[in-house]
This record gives sequence, C-alpha cells and structure tokens, in this order.
Amino acid sequence: MNTAELTELKRKLRQLLPDEGISAVISALKASLPEIAPKYSAVFQLETRLNMANRDKIRGVLSQEQLELAYNRISADLIEFIDTLREEDFAAAGAAAKTGSILYKIPQTMQVEHETRCIVRLAFEEDVIIRNIELTGAVLKPVRVSEVMEVALVDPNDEPAFDIREVNSTEQFLEKGDFTEWLFFVTPLRTGEYPLALRVSVVEVIGGKDRKKEIVLEETIQVVAEPDDDGYQETATFQNSGYTFTYSTDDDVVAPAAGELPAKSNDFRRAGSALLVLLVIVAGAWAFGVRERFAWFQAEQADTKTGYEKYLENYPAGRYRSEATTKIDSLDWLETIRPGADSLRYLRYLQLHPTGLYEPDARRILDSLRRLTTDSTFSDLTPELPEPDTSALDTILEPLSDQVLITKPAPQKKRPVQKRKPAKAVPAPPKATAPVPPAPGIVPPSTEKPLPDRRSGFEMVNVPGGRFTMGSPKGDKDECPHDVTINTFNIGKYEVTQADWKEIMGSNPAFYKGCDECPVENVSWNDIQAFIAKAGAIRGVRYRLPTEAEWEFAARGGRQSQGFVYAGSNRAGPVAWNHGNTERPNRVGRKKPNELGIHDMSGNVWEWCQNTYQPYPGGCKGKASNDRVLRGGGWRNYDQICRTSNRNQENPGKRDYQNGFRLARDQ
Repeated sequence: MNTAELTELKRKLRQLLPDEGISAVISALKASLPEIAPKYSAVFQLETRLNMANRDKIRGVLSQEQLELAYNRISADLIEFIDTLREEDFAAAGAAAKTGSILYKIPQTMQVEHETRCIVRLAFEEDVIIRNIELTGAVLKPVRVSEVMEVALVDPNDEPAFDIREVNSTEQFLEKGDFTEWLFFVTPLRTGEYPLALRVSVVEVIGGKDRKKEIVLEETIQVVAEPDDDGYQETATFQNSGYTFTYSTDDDVVAPAAGELPAKSNDFRRAGSALLVLLVIVAGAWAFGVRERFAWFQAEQADTKTGYEKYLENYPAGRYRSEATTKIDSLDWLETIRPGADSLRYLRYLQLHPTGLYEPDARRILDSLRRLTTDSTFSDLTPELPEPDTSALDTILEPLSDQVLITKPAPQKKRPVQKRKPAKAVPAPPKATAPVPPAPGIVPPSTEKPLPDRRSGFEMVNVPGGRFTMGSPKGDKDECPHDVTINTFNIGKYEVTQADWKEIMGSNPAFYKGCDECPVENVSWNDIQAFIAKAGAIRGVRYRLPTEAEWEFAARGGRQSQGFVYAGSNRAGPVAWNHGNTERPNRVGRKKPNELGIHDMSGNVWEWCQNTYQPYPGGCKGKASNDRVLRGGGWRNYDQICRTSNRNQENPGKRDYQNGFRLARDQ
C-alpha cells in the first residue's frame, strides 16, 4: 500500500465511523490488515471491548447511558488508531500456527430446575487464562486456536435434559495478552445422569470461505433433586484432554494427540508451582461462595424471618440480599395483618419498612383506624369505654412523624355523666361495642369510600387517534423526528402485574416476587405472546402488545400531549421509578400519571412492543433487526434513558428482570 492509498483508506474509515458505526470500521480494518500484522491484534482488542460492552448491557451490568459512554471511548480510540496507521502495517507476512488453552467450569452435579452458571475461556497464554477466576472445579486443556473462535454448550440428548441460556455471542475473538470468555446458564429439566456437550470451533478463512474445525468435549452431569452438603460438586482440576485442533491451511480432522504430552520446561514447572499456590489462595474464596449459596438455600427452605435475618447477618452484601429483604418485608406484613391487628402493628411495620412493598396499604388502614377512633358518633355512643392507652405509640410515632401521613388521636378528657330526663316515646340509645379494626385492604363504608379493586394491567385507557411527531431532535441518532398517524386504540392503564400473570398462567416468573401489584418482569417477548393468547381465550378479548408508535403516542399523552420529556412531566422523579429513587421494581400506579391517566410509562420496567426494531425514515441511524423494541426505561436506568422518545431493542427470547410489558387492544 502506497501513501496515496493509505491516505484514502484513512479518509474512508473516518467517514465510515459516523455513518455506519464502530462495527463497520472494525470490519473494514480487519479486511485491510494482514492477519499476522501487530496492528491486526489491536483491532481485535477494540472488537473485544465492543463485544464486552454489549455483553454487559445484555446482562444488565451497564445502563444504556453507560453503554453509550463505552461506545464513545471505543470510537475515540478507533480514530486514534486510524491516525497511527503506517504503510508498513499492511506488509504481508507468513502465517504461523497458534497454540492456546481452554479452561471451563461445568459442575458435574446440578440440582434439577435450578439454574447453574457455566464458564468457558480461551486464550493464547496459559498464565492469562487463569486471571480473576476461582480455579477449583476448572478444567484446563491445551488446544490450537485462531483469532476467531466459536464456543457452544449443547444438549445432545434425544429428549431435552437441559435448558441452556447463552449470554455471549457464539463467535468471539482472541487477542494476545487477554482471554475471551463465554458464559452459559444451564437449568436441568429432570433428575438422572445426562451428557452435556461443549463444542469448540476454530474459524478460518481458507480459499475465501469460512472454514470451521471443531472438537466436542462431553461431560456427564448428575442431576439431583436436592444439593449435596457443599451445595454442588465440581469436576477435577486441570484434566488434560489429549485433543488438539489441526490448524493452518490443511483440511485435517481433529485427532487425539499421540502418546504422552512432551516434558514440560522449567519455566512451565515454575508456572505450575505458581498455579498450585494460586489454587490454595482461591480455594478459600470459592468455599466462601459455596457457603453463601448453601446458607441461602437453608434460609429458603426454612422460609422464616429469623432464617433470612441470619443470612443477612452473615452476608450483609451477599448476592441474595435483595431477595432476603423482600422476604422479610412480606413476612412482617403477614404478621401485621393477622387477626386482631391494631394500630401498633401497622406503625411497627412502617417503622421497619418505611418504603416497603405494603407501605401504601399500611397507611390506608392506619388512616381508617384513626377515623374510627376519633369518630364523634362512637364517642357519644360509648361514654363508658376506657380511654385507649397511647403512651406506647410515642416511641414509634416520633421517628415516623415525617413519613406517616396520619396524626395520633388526642386523648379524650373524661366527661362527667349527666343525668338526663329521657323524652317520651324515645328509646334509650343502645349500648355500642368497640369498633373492630378493618381487615387489610378494606375500609368500613361508614367512614370512607370503598377502596378500589387491585390495580391490574387489564384495565384499559382509550387513546383517541391522531397525528404526532415521533422521535426527538435532541435525542439519540436513531430518534430522527418524523410524522406518524395513529388510529384510536386502547392501552393498559398499568403495566401487567404479577397477580395478572399468575391469574392467567398459574405461575410467577418475576425475579422480584412477593408483590402482586408490582409489574411482572423477567418475561421475554415470546413468553408474552403465550400470555396474550391464553388471556384472550379466558377473557374473550383480543389483546396484543402496542406498536412502538402507539406506545410513544400514548406515553406523550396522545392528542392531549403537552410535550413533556417524560410520560407526564419534564422531570423524571414525579412520574418514574428509576436509578435516582429505587433499587427494584415498584407497585404500579404509585407515581403521577400522564395526561391520559396512564401510569409508569417512564421507568419501573422496560416495556416490550409488538414490532421489530427498524430505522426511522429519512436516513436515520440504525439498522433493521429481528430484535423486538423495548420502550420507557427501567428501574436501574438514569433519567435520560426514561425519555418517551428513547429506543431500545432485545432478542425476543431474552428474559431480564428489568423487562415487563403493558397490554393494548384495538378500538
């Protein structure tokens, strides 16, 4: 490549970045640079960073805003990389075979219907592949590798024995000085012994076509009904496979290595000694992780407040902290509402859980009790009742004075009994009994209007059709403003709740359980289609998901739109549960609704839409995809992501504890 050609290539690459994006520039660089060139490895490093950012977004580690920041950093490094290209970087060189290592952790014992985490790593260097991983249970094997590798975990049984969820892309890239990791979550479907196959493929370009050479490593998994004492068992450490990849330009097939492996050098012996020392160090950390899993298993089996509190005491920052807190909240509420409940119990609940799942119910019932206690009718009818002892409330009411929207009833002075002449033909008033505290969620009709029914995603709001400008000139590059006409339709006033899902499907897939009026999450687009079909058959209504345009039109307030940034406000706080005010999904309908009376269209959970992700007209950035659209942002996202015009997309089979939905139907 001469100077003029290099200058033109740099110009095209810089232009390609804003037009087509990071992936297009990386693909162009890979096509231009020789595979053996040092700069070629740098391109793979940039691509690996891109893949890792996308993977972390899928796993929920990164918010959309954090993902955009990662993209910006990679773009800046790409521009700097393009500027450093020289003519000598494109000189051809001879290819050489490459040897690497594979490390995988696939537990040999798994519990039926419990998801188990499996890890596979590939790297050129053996000392690199063991970074930041617990080695107990790991299997390390030598293999031939290339820059492009594929890894898949496969159920080879005639009748499926495992449900396998992939987190990464099947095809990934290797680079010098770093490892590449694949993560799988395996759920055994029935007890017994079943094979599980790990398929590893080298991807090469031979004769202008992609060629794959693969090995299949099979493990036998013992699926049990209950875990062993230590939680689960792992495979032996550092077994040698006796398999290698045939590599380079021939078409040889995979074959067992002949004889024993060659004697290791002194350097390798020293590395082995270092590995043994490292193994001893990390064994303690691994054991701690197993103990925590087993402690949580014991807490779940006991299902008592004491058990969950003991888990939190031992693991205050443990991986199941949120679930334990939710369980304690639910158990305290069950104790609060048992027969004979009084004000003290509800105040105690609010003291323990000021933002708990049942905080609104506790406030409503307390307010009803207050009304009953201070009602003048009861005071007149029951002059002989002893005054209630409210001294015990002082220590509880004091810290709640800024939180509980009720007042402690003032003590009633004892009035002297006056003798009255009864009027003729007027019977004496009957002796009244003390008022009985209302059952949870029920307010006596004599004191207040009946409480509304449980909030449900089946409750619809009519959205009159109209024309509006979809997108935003101040938003992301895939939000180009354009006019859209919407027909009249109906949309859910609330997101579909866990109670709604249980009513139709008989189960609750939510990650954050224990709150019937919280949105159901951890459901894929495919799961929702099954729900819609069954709900339609039961209720006789043709439900569906809203289209992306319908969703945005409704979120903006339809024809009543006041042009708010969020669904009903220019500030996220009043209308959205998100990163700034919560750490989990919340009960639907607690935030201010938008102009149409629809709640939670910004924040709480992302909401699936019916259509696939397509770029807006007019040359707007974005590529057509078979992914389904998600809208509204979720409880982990920052304000910017919860805008009514923000777009997102996911594989229709993806389940995530941030993703839920609301229903729609035609007029």
